[in-house]
Amino acid sequence: MIQYLADLGAEAEERPSRPVPHLHDLVLGDQLRVLADDILAATPPADLLDRATTAVDEARKNL
Repeated sequence: MIQYLADLGAEAEERPSRPVPHLHDLVLGDQLRVLADDILAATPPADLLDRATTAVDEARKNL
């Protein structure tokens, strides 16, 4: 999930993707917030925002 959102953020910012390091399970929520902020700050096209929203909604259902 984190990597997928990072990839979407890179796409929104028109830069190459990079692997997201695994820091610690306790900071996953913070990583998620930062990635979401990055995506929104890039003012992505609607389809990219839809993909991000769908991914988050799907993860929420599975948790």
